[in-house]
Amino acid sequence: MGGRVVKFVSDADGMRLAGRGGGRPTVSTNTFTRVLNGGGIGRFAARSRNPEIPSSSISRSDGGMAVPRPLAKVWAAIFSDTENPFFSGVLRGVEAAAARDGYSILLCNADEDLDRENAYLDLAVLGEVAGVIVAPTSEEETDLGRLLDHGTPVVTVDRRALRNQVDGVLVDNAAGACSGTEHLISEGFSRIALIGGPLRTTTARERREGYERALRLHGIEPRAELAVFADYKRQGGYDAMSRLLRTRPRPEAVLVSNNLMAVGALEALREARCSVPRDMGLVAFDEFPWNGMQDPPITTIEQPFDDIGRSAADLLLGRLAGSAATGRTVVLNTELRIRESSVKNRGADLG
Repeated sequence: MGGRVVKFVSDADGMRLAGRGGGRPTVSTNTFTRVLNGGGIGRFAARSRNPEIPSSSISRSDGGMAVPRPLAKVWAAIFSDTENPFFSGVLRGVEAAAARDGYSILLCNADEDLDRENAYLDLAVLGEVAGVIVAPTSEEETDLGRLLDHGTPVVTVDRRALRNQVDGVLVDNAAGACSGTEHLISEGFSRIALIGGPLRTTTARERREGYERALRLHGIEPRAELAVFADYKRQGGYDAMSRLLRTRPRPEAVLVSNNLMAVGALEALREARCSVPRDMGLVAFDEFPWNGMQDPPITTIEQPFDDIGRSAADLLLGRLAGSAATGRTVVLNTELRIRESSVKNRGADLG
């Protein structure tokens, strides 16, 4: 089983995970299996917050008797949006490192929804997974306490979870955003906008900080109407860009805080017959798998996907081996890759 990414479980696995026959509080086998297979997570989320499974009932022992751990060689990876290619890259790094020690990965998509995230956290405890790697939906609201109380090792990636002191892997978001914004300034753009992510997340706040820092370093005061915040999704980027295009005077360039929103932003620019970079310079966080086919190619602030995943797995393996260090944080650097979308007067017409 080592080295696989598991997305689906059988009814038999569902029975084991649900704790049937062990004398402890359970959910039904069918419910547990449907939830892990992606059907019914919303209903389970509502019940678990109600809760159908009180946190006090999810434990590794019952009346002093040890309960076997059915997923002792499985990690849960709870990511905020598995549609995003960033998390696919991180998952590859996690899987490669986990496979060396015979662990498999159960992939869970929280879809930027706190209720879904809470349901998956409950399932990770109920399923007795060996460890959890999570990209928190919210820095302040995500609560990993149930995992820690249960003794389940946990590592965060991409974002912090301020309620709990846990190991984490981050990138220097502020420095990355600063470098991208300074590049646009160096190309002669002065009215530079930001399409940022949801401000409940570490990444969105740090990228805004770097954007504003770069502007001020060059004597440009940030303007509130030029900073629009969305949901890290394609539609959010489209809506944010459409709003910026209605601003007068229009921005000359934009820093977009992730690749999915950049796709939406480019769609809005095409509809408005705005040429990139002639009418709008553009820099985006994260590489596009299809960037070689994009016209013009997009300048990106690349995050080291594989290194993030491997570092998270190494931290989790250290916890499983008994490391007593607390709150270890690994911070990795980004890399600016300059392409035509941000180089003034060199782009192809998107109209």
